Parts: sequence; C-alpha cells; structure tokens
Amino acid sequence: MVKKINIFDNPQKYRETILQQTDLIVPGKSKFDGKSLICVFLTSYCGVGCPFCFFKSPNPKSIDNDTENKFNAETVDKFISFANEANVGYLQISGGGEPFLEREALLKCVQEIRADRIILVTSGSWAFNKLNAEKYLAEIEQAISKRKTLARVSIRLSVSEGHSIRLKERPLVNLLRLFEEKYRDNENFTLQLKTFEGDNTLVNYLNKYFHGYSTQEVVKNQSDDFNIIKIMPWKSKITLTSGYGVIVGKTRVFEPSLKPNLNDEQSIKNTIEVFDEDLEQSQSNYPSTVFNRDGTRGIDWIVEYNGNVCTWQNRVQDNLLNISEDGYDKVLRVTMQDPLTLSFVEKGATYRDQIVSEISPRTVKLAKAVGIRDYVGTLLFQNEKTRLYYTLRVLQDYIKDGRIDTQVIVSLPVEIKNALNLDVEQLSRSYARGRHSMLDQEFAEEQSDIRFNDFLELAELGHYDLDKADIDRARKHVEVIRSVGQEQEINQDRRLTKRVMKQKKFNWFVNNQTSREKIIHLIRHGETNFNVEGRLKGQNESIQISFTERGLSQINDFSNQLREYGTERTTNTTI
Repeated sequence: MVKKINIFDNPQKYRETILQQTDLIVPGKSKFDGKSLICVFLTSYCGVGCPFCFFKSPNPKSIDNDTENKFNAETVDKFISFANEANVGYLQISGGGEPFLEREALLKCVQEIRADRIILVTSGSWAFNKLNAEKYLAEIEQAISKRKTLARVSIRLSVSEGHSIRLKERPLVNLLRLFEEKYRDNENFTLQLKTFEGDNTLVNYLNKYFHGYSTQEVVKNQSDDFNIIKIMPWKSKITLTSGYGVIVGKTRVFEPSLKPNLNDEQSIKNTIEVFDEDLEQSQSNYPSTVFNRDGTRGIDWIVEYNGNVCTWQNRVQDNLLNISEDGYDKVLRVTMQDPLTLSFVEKGATYRDQIVSEISPRTVKLAKAVGIRDYVGTLLFQNEKTRLYYTLRVLQDYIKDGRIDTQVIVSLPVEIKNALNLDVEQLSRSYARGRHSMLDQEFAEEQSDIRFNDFLELAELGHYDLDKADIDRARKHVEVIRSVGQEQEINQDRRLTKRVMKQKKFNWFVNNQTSREKIIHLIRHGETNFNVEGRLKGQNESIQISFTERGLSQINDFSNQLREYGTERTTNTTI
C-alpha cells in the first residue's frame, strides 16, 4: 500500500517547484506600465535615536562596503539605473536610517533619477548647525540645476517629541529661516514639515520662534502629487508673517514593536486599528499598486538599505531580489511570475489577509500588531507551510479566472495537482496535518543560544502556531536567556530586525551573466612519522612517510569541522 504524501510535510520543496514554472500564469488584462513610486532607504544608520523608531537604527559607523546596512557607490549606480528603468514618477528617499548621512548618494540620486517628484525625508540632524545646513541646501539646489528633466524636490522634515529629545528646535528653526530667506520663490525646491497625530511639538516651536504665523487646513486624504495619487491623510499649510508658506503633513502613530504580545488582545488593539485605517485610507488596500491620474497603474517599489527590492509590503524570504545583482527587467519578471507576489499586486491586501486567515488568523494579527508596514509580507509568510498554502490557493483562483497555462499544470508533480483539486476545507485540513512547523524551521537555521532565545521569547508571546509540545521542546533545547538592561534590549531589537530584513545571498558571476560555483580548497596537514621523529622531509622520496594515528584523527576532526560550518562537499584525502 502506497502511503499518501502530504505536501505540507515538506512545503518548501513544493513551493520551489512551483517557482520554477516561469510560464505558469498567463498575463492579465491589467497593465502596470504607468508611472511608478519608489521608496528607498540609503542606510540603516541614524544618530538621533528616537524611541519610536521603526527600525531601531544603530548609530553611524565608518564601515566601508557595509552592504548589509547601507548603499556603496556601486549600489547607488545600480539603484539609479533601476529607478529610471522603472519609469519612476515619485521618488521618496527615506529611512531606514538618516538618508542625509549618505551625502554623495543622495545628491547623485537627486541629479540623475528622472522622477517628476522627489521627497527627501529627514530628521534634520544635519541642519542642527545653520552653516552646515546652508551648505548642504546649496549642494542640493546645484544637483537639481544639473538635472536633464524637471522635478519638484522637497525636503520633508520630521518634527516630533522623539526627534526633539536630541535635536530640540534647531533643525526646524534653521531650515524654515533658510528656505524663507533663500528658496521661497523656487517652486522646484521646497520645504515640507511632518508631524504625528496628537504630537504638539511642532505647534509649540512655531509659537515660540515664529510669532504671528497662520494655519490653513487642507482637505483630508489629498494627494501629495499632481500625477501620482500619493495620499497624505491630514494636510495643512502654515504661513509665516513674511508670507512664506510651508505644507505640513500629519501621520498616524503606529506604535511599532517587534515583540507585540498576541496573548494580550487589548495591548495590540490600537496598533491593529491604526494599521487597518491607514491601509484603507492611504493605500485603498492596494499597497503595491500606484494609481495615476491619467488612469494608468504602476508599481509601488521599496528598495532597502541592504539592496533588497520588492513591491511595497510584499517581501517574501524565499524569493528575494536585490538591485546589486538583479536588474529592473528581472525584478519585474520574477515578481509577476510568483503567484504569491503577483496576487498581492493584482488583488491587494484584503484578498491576501482572507486567504492567510483560512489557516492562521494569528499570523495576520501579528503582521498588523508589529506596526511596521515594510515587514508585513515577511511576517505573514515566515512559515514555509503558509507560503505553500497561500500559493496553492492563489493558483486555484487563477485557474478559475482562466489565467493558468494548463500544459504547465500537467507537468507538475502529482502531489501538487492533487492539492490543487482539493476544496478550501480539505486543503486547510491537509495544512493542519502537515508535520512541518516554525520550530522545525528554526532548528534548520544557523543557530546560537541567543538567537534561539529570541525565537522562544516570540513563541511565548504567541507569534507562532505552536502547540504546547513544541514550546516544551524549544525550552529544553536551550537554557532561556533573558535580556537585562537597556543596551541588551537594543541589541535584541537589532537582532529581531535582522531576522526580518535578511539580505539576499548573492551568486558568483562570471562575465556578468554566467553563474559559477566558487571552490575553496582548505588543506590540513596531519601528523606523520617524520613529525614524531623530528626529521625534515627534504627531497629523498625513497623514505616512506605515513600518517600516525594522531594525524589521521586530525584529518577526520578537520573534516567534521568543515561539515559543521556548512560546507556542501568535504573531501577527506590522505596521501
């Protein structure tokens, strides 16, 4: 009797099989060839240390080629090529960390990227000193003047209680006065201000340093651009006594946390409500789609400080793309070939949440409770089982829509075809019976006690669908280490950030096209009879040399160490 295979026992194997079918999905009627939007993080570093920081940005460091935390010169060039090929209409250079720390990169992007609208988001730390601010603004204006196409460039200064802990009023006062004096008549180089709902810091500073200013409310949920519909939920305009006016945007407070307690419904209620409200009002539940005023649609891209690129809220850890290795054509093609990422672009967030909720409502709740919109896709699809289930359900819907090449379906393994023929209830039961769990995935990762302790802490906060036996098994695997003190808590936040911001592993390239395996030869000389006798070998080949028992043991020990460190092939050779 042949035992029936449950594909959720080995989900990643079948998900990868589906990903290899590049012609599986027939293109739909909707085109995404209109103007696009790109949000890019040039660095993860920032010296301000705001307590609400989404990314727990570390302080700046002088590290050359730190490609996990910031762009290098080569990455900047590749990003500029990507942005121009992507037909970018709206470019937001943001954080991540503080983009103005990367002076050369920022100026080059302003000068060379053919966007119609460029927003430079900043804490203003570089403008703490007025002379420094004046010099930097002059450099930005010069970069604008060298552009081949016209663009409206705005510096968007964040003003809040958190930013003011270190920066006080200095960036606001310096930039407002400099723009009032030097750039008030330049329609293509403007200042914007951004604050948070319920935060009175901006108003307090304006009252203290700019007496007599007036405020005019602007209609809610109005676009920040003429061509691309980029919603700013609350917008007003302040006008100084000189007549100089500045747009002020107000955003919702997301209260982000990488460790929300899903066992305490009340503690995460507000964060989830804010997330849902923003998703509906600011993005019409289609975060990866750009709606243009001319009726066309484009793609909303995010490029992270480690070079990873995906559509907004649509990063998936098993199908990462990176501008250091992948050009625009490949990024677009791979995004539109993966049923998981394509469906989010075409069908939006509500569709995705409904399918994931069929097997794990907890996971949907987690993705929203964290409150960091960049991480949503990663959090939803941490579990390999969830990735496969969602992919199969999307394929079922695309089959109904007539969007699947039936010839490709025929060539798929019988286990996948059988799964596609199940109804939702049957498929979800198969999912539940699958023996693979998040604990199994964690065991498969390169482990350390501290990493596993982080995992266990998240599991105890209810982040994963684990039963009591799994939790007990995890507790036995490593002694629980509890972080003590603020510095260790900061380190943990950075570890948790890295867990969801994993950088794509690069291939080795020859002639920019052909992938080739890189072979490294490691040689360990084991002890011989000559070593024991204290003799030198010289050139007399007639004397017999052999390994001692200790020498053979050394060779075996070294071979085992190589296997432990993850080498795919180890050759144990004695001569």
